[in-house]
Order: sequence, then structure tokens, then C-alpha cells
Amino acid sequence: MSVLKKESIKDLLSKDYLMQILPGLRDIKLENIKTNGLSGAKIYKITLFSRQDKKSLYLKINNLKEDWLAKVNKDEGRELDIFKDDIYSKLEEFINDIYLGYYIGDNSYAILMNDMSVYKKTNNSEKECLYYLNNLAKFHSKFKEHDVTNYKELLNVDEYCNF
Repeated sequence: MSVLKKESIKDLLSKDYLMQILPGLRDIKLENIKTNGLSGAKIYKITLFSRQDKKSLYLKINNLKEDWLAKVNKDEGRELDIFKDDIYSKLEEFINDIYLGYYIGDNSYAILMNDMSVYKKTNNSEKECLYYLNNLAKFHSKFKEHDVTNYKELLNVDEYCNF
């Protein structure tokens, strides 16, 4: 399923769209996730239920008027840069199946993502996980300025948390 731009947050959460993600959708549970994130974004866990399956998603909603990083950098949603200028095609092999859809408003944006926690290994040491997260943070901060293919080694996570 490709990442789709939607016209509203309501469209991101529409039954028709969510049924594409989990066919046979019967029920939806939405819960607010309390975070200490610096940007002031709101995160929601969305659990989709069908008769035989359940699937977890996450929705991040960011109000650019409340996001101090956006104010300082005068950006309009730095996370959405990956969907511009053909950047996503360079990243897709690394982040395949993470993003499902997004919405861009005048002063806000939202990103709908798959729950990737099922890929975490629990037998990695804290040191290994911190090393992985440090490398991922380096990649995250640099990909915008450089070609993503220069940072493949930062995303070779088999040795870290096996995401």
C-alpha cells in the first residue's frame, strides 16, 4: 500500500480508508498516548479490529503554531519533507510500510503510521539499542541535507535492534 496524501484528518481515519488497511474492519479503538515530546505533537494509538484480526496504527498530529521547533526553524512540517521532491523514493527501502498516509493543513499536519513495535527484538542490550538510536538520530538529522544513499550504513540495523 502506498503512502497517500489525504485532504483532512477525517479522511485519514475514514472507514473506507481504514478498510483498505484492514479488510473486514468492524471496530476502531482510539487512545491518546501521553508523550513528553518537544514539539507538542499529539500521538494516538489506533487499534483496528476485524472478525479475525487486529492491527495497531499510530497517528501523529502536529500544530505548527504550538511546535517550538517549527517556530524556530520557520518550517511547515519538517517530517513531511520526505514526501516532497522525490525524497521518499530514496528512503522507501529503509522505511517501507511505516507510513500509510498524511495530511497537510494550513497550520497543522498529521501522519498515519503502522505500529512497528512487532519488529523489535527484546534480547538486545541497552547499549546496542542506544547505539542504534544514536545512528538513527544522525541519519534523521542529516538525510535532508545529503543523499540518503550515503547513509546506508547508519540504517544497517541487523546488529542493533533488528527492526
